[in-house]
Amino acid sequence: MNSTIISTNTSDFMFNNRFVQIASRSEEFILPCLLLIGTTCNTLTFVVMRRGRMRHSSSCFYMAALAIADTFVLWIGCLNRWLELLDKQRPILACNMCCKLGTFAFFFFADCSVWITVAMTFERYIAVSQPLRASQICTVKRARYILLIVFTIFFLINAHFLWTFHLSSTVLHCIPLNDQSLFIRYFTWIDSFKYSFCPFTLLITLNILIIKSLLNARSTNKYLQQQTTNDNHINHHKNSYSTSFSSTSTTNNSINKFIKKSKHNILHSSHLYQEEKHTSTKALAYRRVNRRLTTMLLAVSFAFCICSMPISIMQLIDAIYSDIEQRSSTLTAGIAIGKIIAEISQYINHCRFI
Repeated sequence: MNSTIISTNTSDFMFNNRFVQIASRSEEFILPCLLLIGTTCNTLTFVVMRRGRMRHSSSCFYMAALAIADTFVLWIGCLNRWLELLDKQRPILACNMCCKLGTFAFFFFADCSVWITVAMTFERYIAVSQPLRASQICTVKRARYILLIVFTIFFLINAHFLWTFHLSSTVLHCIPLNDQSLFIRYFTWIDSFKYSFCPFTLLITLNILIIKSLLNARSTNKYLQQQTTNDNHINHHKNSYSTSFSSTSTTNNSINKFIKKSKHNILHSSHLYQEEKHTSTKALAYRRVNRRLTTMLLAVSFAFCICSMPISIMQLIDAIYSDIEQRSSTLTAGIAIGKIIAEISQYINHCRFI
């Protein structure tokens, strides 16, 4: 009976371990692809968002900053993780200061990336819900101040890594100086809250409000277009009636004056029509760009909501089942595979401009 149990447990462990190996090998292939594609797309996004008129748009300013933050996350986190899988020397383990600065920089840029997305989504909600005030509220200058506040807050929150982490000489890993400290024990929950759960709630709420505002604006525009068409039709009939009436009740001299005046009015009306057409074309182009920005932002926000949650959930599961010796082989393998999927999902989130 005992030998049967031991044999079954061993076969289960080997079976689960095989799945872990497959997942790990897949990660070895996927991570460099994400690093290359993400860096290329983020660089192109930054270049495009800082060109021409786009550099005067606060939304484009946010996207350029987001592209920089995402690139740092990829080159610090994704690169070191890939080298770890290949058993190569990692830059973050080159010295004790590299360990401290690398850990700090990874969490700092990851948090900034998330909250830049939140700030950008909030600004887009203002632009959609209050279009008349958007030009006064949504400015590049204000976006710079908000970005400075975000950087300052997360610099202060993550600065503790500079003294709470160190390079261990025994296991060659960046680890906390004191594993049993209360702060380190609860930091997983704090990190999950600031990186995932709080931004997730805000982004879902703002995206719902943006979509609702867009639908309301569309129905309002349709109603106004119908009203304008009806008014133009009524005015056309009135003008036709007044012209025919005046032409039958005037003398030849008056008719000549009327013809000259009509020609002048026609030329003036044609000029006004051309100006109005040019203005409406510009407004239409602006509306089209605005709609594309909103669509892109919604895609970025929803991508974050989908891709950022798994890593936080796996961190919490790992913290709940922190005693590794008490885990079953199936649970250990499941957590290992879950972490691999969550890591890939996290780095996909920082390649969001694909």
